[in-house]
Amino acid sequence: MTITSTEAAEILGLTTASIRSLVFRGDLAPVRPGARPLRFVREAVIELEWRRRSPSEKAHAADVARRLREAGRHATIGAAIQVRPGHGSGAFRASGE
Repeated sequence: MTITSTEAAEILGLTTASIRSLVFRGDLAPVRPGARPLRFVREAVIELEWRRRSPSEKAHAADVARRLREAGRHATIGAAIQVRPGHGSGAFRASGE
């Protein structure tokens, strides 16, 4: 699934200008380099969001996923954490909390 620059910005808590900077630096690869509008593989954006998190945020996310699994719901780290649009990479909350 591909997403737009605006959607990527919401996931990462950045502006679209910052998304273009990430592309220019090679930190985020568009589906078709040079094509406009820029589109990205959603999973690649989520992976970048995960790499930007601090160790304590990653530990919290792992704990949330563990609690969801123990509750009998199928969960992965990515599914257990929702990023709130317009907030930095540290602004997340557990699904259902």
